Amino acid sequence: MNQGGPAWRTLGIEPTDDTRAIRRAYAAKLKAIDVDRDPQAFIALREAFEQAQNEAQWLRYEQEEDEEAEAENAPAEAGRPEQAPSEPEDDPDEWGDEPGSEINFDAWERDPLAAEIAFAPPAPNPWAPPTPEDYDDHARALAGLLLGEHAEQWPSPEETEAMLAHWQRITRDPRMQEMSFYGDAENWFADLIARAVPFSDPLVASVADHFGWMSAAGEISQSPAIAYVVRRRQSLDFFDAVRAPTHPLHAAWRELTRPAHEKSRRGWVRGKRVRELLATVRTHYPELEANFDSYRVEMWEPTSRGGGGWNWTGMIVVWILISLLHFANSQCKEQNRFAPIPGVEAPVIPETLGNERVDIDRALEALYERDLDIAMIENKNPELYVALMTYWKDSFLRKDSWVNFTNGMIPLLNARIQAGIPGAPLPLLRDYHRLALDRALALRAVSPDVCANYFAGKDYDGSKLPKNLAERNRAIMAKILLATRAGPDGKSTPSPEPSAGQTKTFSVPGFIMEKASARAGMTREQLGQGMRYQGSNAQQCNGRIAFMQTVLAEPDDKVGKLLRTL
Repeated sequence: MNQGGPAWRTLGIEPTDDTRAIRRAYAAKLKAIDVDRDPQAFIALREAFEQAQNEAQWLRYEQEEDEEAEAENAPAEAGRPEQAPSEPEDDPDEWGDEPGSEINFDAWERDPLAAEIAFAPPAPNPWAPPTPEDYDDHARALAGLLLGEHAEQWPSPEETEAMLAHWQRITRDPRMQEMSFYGDAENWFADLIARAVPFSDPLVASVADHFGWMSAAGEISQSPAIAYVVRRRQSLDFFDAVRAPTHPLHAAWRELTRPAHEKSRRGWVRGKRVRELLATVRTHYPELEANFDSYRVEMWEPTSRGGGGWNWTGMIVVWILISLLHFANSQCKEQNRFAPIPGVEAPVIPETLGNERVDIDRALEALYERDLDIAMIENKNPELYVALMTYWKDSFLRKDSWVNFTNGMIPLLNARIQAGIPGAPLPLLRDYHRLALDRALALRAVSPDVCANYFAGKDYDGSKLPKNLAERNRAIMAKILLATRAGPDGKSTPSPEPSAGQTKTFSVPGFIMEKASARAGMTREQLGQGMRYQGSNAQQCNGRIAFMQTVLAEPDDKVGKLLRTL
């Protein structure tokens, strides 16, 4: 029978000073808890873990005292017969204040309150009292966890556990009862969570409820950051609700999220429900539209191909990830290797437009982070500056929200980048093609099939790409915008892009083909087939990679023209 206090009973082990045993017991209990469904159980387990660690220090201290006392009494007891030492973990813990006092464990088992009092941690511990610095450490650790580099967009169970533990500790800070400190903490948490979306999603509900933000949802008195977190909470709530079979729009949700292709047909669901779901999402939860299958939506919006609706092959919606999403540049469907700008991830912004420079600058920061801002564009590309100002005025007159305004900037900037690439300086062009080569090499390591799809302009799984490639892409696209000129419609003087179903052609010097075929271990005929998207996927992938490596290894005077036509 476990004769420890509540903490030990919660962990399911006997009192011990072995911290490793405590951690193992904690880990075993944690596996049986669903943190999202039963947060109170997690909190109780975490408190028991911390209390057990605290008691372990006292157990170790008392054990050392007992050993010292035994050593002092050893000469007087030398004549006594030896007894086999008992296991330390089987010995009951002595918490009496006077030496030699005895504890009635049977009485404690009959009286849980007595047991709880007896095994409660010493209060307060004068050697390690909670200090403001302790709470500040938890706040700093939480900020580092949320804003640091992450291998995945979503937190792991361990990371979720850690952020919830930090949050629970911070809420116990006595300073939270002070009005001024509470207000500062409220704004700090709102900004932190908004900037870390979607990684911070496990905290959204707890923090919003703690500060009572939902009761004032939609009110102008809320700060931009708080308003954003409130909208995020509403989106997450709707996302959870609509996936429940009892929700009236559940069938429509399943229909629009099912994978489809050009020859797929509509499912058995009422068109009224599908239209209602699309209207609800686009009006109130635009970030959730990224979950819909593009072909499936087109089936229910036949006018989308005619220009009256959403063009799903060219448009990128707000990129606030709710489910497993790919890098935004994994959805490129152009025949070249141009990677679109990723969508808005976690802006802390007002809902409506108000100031052209501020609104444009925030949009550029959301899309390009520190690689591009309105001052850079004004100084280095006045033509683009005028185009953005004109676009802002049109959006303002339409009373667009900031999110819609930023989303509309994406195709505008993408078109200008695409038109400006052939006229970019050669060093910048080399960076652009070297990035494309590195992306292909990374995809080939995953599968030649994925690599071939990438070269053919088809969809590929961009989540397999290293994160630094997305950062390089963003920086290069920003440089192209600053270094190239194009008309207001995004058109320049490059050779026209091929229409759908056509292959872009260009003249290649014979010595390039010879070197590339040797590098790929192919004949010139096999390399030519791969360049024309013929042969096996491995042939296409390896041939194209060898060709790009060969071109980039040559000096500008030999391949400069070729670099502009690739």
